[in-house]
Amino acid sequence: MAVFYQVKDYAFGFRMARTPESQELKISSPKHGKIMEPFVSQGRLNAKIIVGSPDPHGPWKARSSDSCCAIDFALFLGAFTDGTATPNYRLDTEIREKDLRGNLILIGGPTANMITNKVNPKLPVFIDLKHDVKIFSSLSRKAYGEDENGLIVSVENPWDKTSRILVVAGKRFQGTRAAIIALITKPEKIFSGNKHDKNVVAKVVRGYDMDGDGIIDSAEILE
Repeated sequence: MAVFYQVKDYAFGFRMARTPESQELKISSPKHGKIMEPFVSQGRLNAKIIVGSPDPHGPWKARSSDSCCAIDFALFLGAFTDGTATPNYRLDTEIREKDLRGNLILIGGPTANMITNKVNPKLPVFIDLKHDVKIFSSLSRKAYGEDENGLIVSVENPWDKTSRILVVAGKRFQGTRAAIIALITKPEKIFSGNKHDKNVVAKVVRGYDMDGDGIIDSAEILE
């Protein structure tokens, strides 16, 4: 004995029971989510992302081209957040003294991002503007002069001791791109500390064009 069932219409739908409004959205964060604290916390971006203005500004009258690198980094951060906090970025020219409090993520070097310029001299690895714009490490006492060199540094916020600043920058645009790639692909190594001092989160990287299309697509950690 068999019973056959058949739908009488070609399409149909049904409505699920409503989810209680008090139920919070659960974010299934990748394993790197914990590493990004305190810049990301409980599924929320807990920082201001500051990029350089595309208009000529600052003593060097520079136009920032590093902002496009921040897109890849934003996609990386998006894996740990629910995307509800907007806007998520500010231009350096929009920042006032009161905006320097809290966690900050600075994209771009000191000639194109004026907030990076303010904190640059306080970094253990910084961009030396006085000697042919080289990245200098006070930990290894080495200077890095390739355009593909970049840095990633996380330090205490000098304007707010309870918060931190993450600086992702390069000697040139290629270096900033290399730093972003290193941060996205090797976050555990980036935040493990400098090889000369594990207590200091400061890395120097070099970018490479592995497929020969003229675009940096890989990064090596130098220290």
